[in-house]
Amino acid sequence: MPRRFHRISFDALHRLIETAFRDFGCFGGGVSVDGKINRLGQGLWHDNYWFWITGKNVPAEWTERAYVLRLLAQTYEWQKGPEPLQRLLRESQTLFALRETEFCYPTPEFIGFVRDDSETFGMIETAVPGVSLESFKDETTLRDVGRAAAAIHRLDHQRFGHLPNAVRNCHSTIEPQLPS
Repeated sequence: MPRRFHRISFDALHRLIETAFRDFGCFGGGVSVDGKINRLGQGLWHDNYWFWITGKNVPAEWTERAYVLRLLAQTYEWQKGPEPLQRLLRESQTLFALRETEFCYPTPEFIGFVRDDSETFGMIETAVPGVSLESFKDETTLRDVGRAAAAIHRLDHQRFGHLPNAVRNCHSTIEPQLPS
């Protein structure tokens, strides 16, 4: 799999996704990509694609939601080394931790890691409906983002021990400023 290149063909992505679901042991390996694979915005550490699945043995609840494939991006020199993989592994741990909390907002569900031999170079998760906030910079959007941020800070930070201390402990270091 030419994972170290900036772009890979959509045919190769189809095969990669179908092989990953077979390796996950989902539905006896009878999973195929339903339609087009769509490129999402590129992240700092990942190239992201969303897609749908189908298959004879795939339950309806699996075919009625979209999925995201995150592939490690190694386009630039600064993306090489262990950090991109470490970030991907922490993302999966965060998804597991969020699943076990009472978080009031939808979050993606971890499906599995994409591997080549024994090397992990990607992850598949469920997609969460929504839109980019880039074009919505009004007061209502800021209020909604603030509510989500407040909900995150109310989570039990013990469940997120895999995150760097600066991130994990940020909610405990924010003290409300009372008027004197």
